[in-house]
Amino acid sequence: MTSYPVVSYKALRDSAARRRGLPPSSLAESDKAALADFAASRLEDAWRWGAWPGWCPVERIPVVAEWSASTAYAPGALVWNAADNLYYTTALPVSGTEPPAAPWVQAPAPITRDLDTVFEVYRSDPRDNPRALRTPWLVGAAGLTLPEVSPGGFVWVHYRLSPPKLSGSEWSSATAYAPGDVVYDDASGDCWVCLVAGTNLPPLTNPTLWARQVLPKLLEDAVALGIASDLFGAAGQYDQAGRLDSRSKEALVTAYDRALGQSRSLEL
Repeated sequence: MTSYPVVSYKALRDSAARRRGLPPSSLAESDKAALADFAASRLEDAWRWGAWPGWCPVERIPVVAEWSASTAYAPGALVWNAADNLYYTTALPVSGTEPPAAPWVQAPAPITRDLDTVFEVYRSDPRDNPRALRTPWLVGAAGLTLPEVSPGGFVWVHYRLSPPKLSGSEWSSATAYAPGDVVYDDASGDCWVCLVAGTNLPPLTNPTLWARQVLPKLLEDAVALGIASDLFGAAGQYDQAGRLDSRSKEALVTAYDRALGQSRSLEL
């Protein structure tokens, strides 16, 4: 998967603010909230605009069967348990014992990252074989369901990761955070998603408890121009908003062309 340079949320936000004529060092709370809302919307639109190589990988994954009481499992077996929607493996032979009871232990899902969209599922690697056969698939509680592929084999999935989450709400040492909460941390200049509930655990010094939301610098101009356009539009300055929106779209096309060019050069 292509790796792009990154930009902090603070740099992105301040770039948009300057385009709107707002001094970044003296942004009001209402301005920060509006910037975060517009940034999240523009980033999601840009993220899903095309099959960007940086966050739309093709990944080889095993086809996992649902646990069955009638199956004798060998050491190393991987199963999905419908009762809790989790995956399990075993280091010992086991039969008739339902996960999560021993000797089953929880295992990572075949695709552990957060999927936004599945484009296609193949029976062989489409990067090596342009005529790779596709196979039917469904996305449900168990993740990918592949009715025509036998468990124990592999498929190649072309998918899009979910876009980064943004927030204008600054992290506070006095707030009790729950998993899934999103905050902005001025110490790092980034937004973070809470992974483990807690209070007074700064994201920058507790990276195992928080997930940094990484923003590709490739999208900086397109997203910052889009945010500024939305700010002008919210103020009723529609001509300026329209001009910036056009520039945002042009920047997005340029970024996409650059991304495809970088991807091809890395594959040579």
